[in-house]
Amino acid sequence: MLNDYLRSLLKPGLSIQNVILVFSVLFTAGLAIRTYSLNSSEIASWVQAFGSIAAIWGAFAISNGQVRKAEQERKKEAEQRLAACYAVIQSAADHSHALSEMIKQNPPHPVFKYGWESVLGELFQVSLNSLKQIPAHELGSYELVVAYQGITGSVAKIISLVSDFKTRDAFLDSEAGHLYGELQGQCGLIGFRWTKFKEASGFKEPCTT
Repeated sequence: MLNDYLRSLLKPGLSIQNVILVFSVLFTAGLAIRTYSLNSSEIASWVQAFGSIAAIWGAFAISNGQVRKAEQERKKEAEQRLAACYAVIQSAADHSHALSEMIKQNPPHPVFKYGWESVLGELFQVSLNSLKQIPAHELGSYELVVAYQGITGSVAKIISLVSDFKTRDAFLDSEAGHLYGELQGQCGLIGFRWTKFKEASGFKEPCTT
């Protein structure tokens, strides 16, 4: 059985148009031999000429198949890179959503500090490190780059805000409310930019069912 690669190379040669062309050439050659009573030397010359044409056609078919295969591989690699970037940015958006839900509960600032130090802080730092590894120039469009950069900036801002909060010994509840407001604003920006990124990427998430 032909493997997929060999089948892709032979596909152009097995098309209806090419089969008809081959039969037409053979019919024309047979008609010419009968009509002009060609001798063996002349027939050999014609065979050689047709053989040369066939060789050129075969080389072209193989080359064309290799070009298509290389293009398919480049497209697959680009899709894999986009999927990896998508996963990193989606993770950051998910962490932002978790932080937003936590803030909505208006927790006492010691509780918030504990939640950040035990879980969220590490998740946000990992997200920021991963986001910085994404080559923005390879994302493929202006909209994707803007959304990505906005999300990265907001994640960094959130880490900075909480870091300032943690270094203070005294912290009034009113100041905690101000912090929560700023964090909620950054989370809102991340959610907005994440929506824009999804729309611009056209990426279809794999079905989990």
